Amino acid sequence: RPGTRACRNAEAMPYLPPDRLAAEILGLGLSAVAFTYNEPTLQAEYIRGAAPLLRERGIAVVLVTNGALSPEAALDLMPWIDAANVDLKAFSTEGYRRLGGGAAGEALKAVRENIAVWVRGGVHVELTHLVVPRLNDNPNDLAAMADWIAEISPDIPLHITRYFPARDYHEPPTDIGRLLLFADIARKRLRRVQVGNV
Repeated sequence: RPGTRACRNAEAMPYLPPDRLAAEILGLGLSAVAFTYNEPTLQAEYIRGAAPLLRERGIAVVLVTNGALSPEAALDLMPWIDAANVDLKAFSTEGYRRLGGGAAGEALKAVRENIAVWVRGGVHVELTHLVVPRLNDNPNDLAAMADWIAEISPDIPLHITRYFPARDYHEPPTDIGRLLLFADIARKRLRRVQVGNV
């Protein structure tokens, strides 16, 4: 139907035009809006339409994203976003392949390039790395990740978070000692490392 968008296994949700979104956020007295769940950059055109309206009302625009968007889309969004939390899922092609990243090498390359472009373009970027047993819990990969982040800026916040079993993956929760080891490794190169979900 016009004016609605269907969601699988859910009722149709009304479409909220960007100008109405901006008015509602302003009416709530909020100073920022985060585009998140599921991957917000799948709606890059909507964000690109809404962000200028939000920004002109003094409302900051934040993305919570996997960062795997085209360089063109990343550059197009960059002037309109104030901050981004990028989920850096792995630091190896194999890690991204196991996560279903399609052309895994290209996915990791795109994420890395977009992080660097946004940081250098003045976007406040924070990174989240969910440590999943037997998937991306190699200390050498984490050390390489920290080295790479530090090359861009040692002040980029890195959130190292704990995994818990869900859906089809049943490994036990990430060992807290391993999280702390990862944090120690990262802190050798980075100034702002946090451990989460503990």
